[in-house]
Amino acid sequence: MTPLSFHVDLFGKSESSRRLHITVSQKSENLRHKFQLTPEQPVGLLFPSEGRN
Repeated sequence: MTPLSFHVDLFGKSESSRRLHITVSQKSENLRHKFQLTPEQPVGLLFPSEGRN
């Protein structure tokens, strides 16, 4: 299975609106992944180190 990605392109002009903090849970495997998106890095991989096949 290919890792999932999350892409956002909604950022404001103020410093506080230029960061989006996201927490994702996969309850079936008791996993939680936190990441931050910014205009410079608008894409995040969900559970990238879990070695999905």
